[in-house]
Amino acid sequence: MQAGRELDKQVAEALWWQVDEHMDIYVNGEVWEKIPQFSTTGDGMLMLIEEARKQGILIDIDTMEDRYKVKAYRWNDHKLEYDEIGRVEGESAPRVVCAVFLQEKELRNKRHLT
Repeated sequence: MQAGRELDKQVAEALWWQVDEHMDIYVNGEVWEKIPQFSTTGDGMLMLIEEARKQGILIDIDTMEDRYKVKAYRWNDHKLEYDEIGRVEGESAPRVVCAVFLQEKELRNKRHLT
């Protein structure tokens, strides 16, 4: 998916934030703020990395000459180590961080449905 407001909205919903059609985030029924620009700005990307960390998802960014390699990890209590749970490469760090976060959320949802 391309970087932009639709991707930002998907990320906000994956964070379990209440979002309306105007891209407002609601907390306790009150408008809190607009959805951060997770997929297009460094500030938004850093906010997503922090929010993911609060959910136990660690995001690692490797900078290559022509792209970024982003991996996501989650602690595995049974093995007492971190498991790699997602991997995405691309030219835009914010977009790739969004993609790896959503990849992990999709994988987690599939596991809960089966």
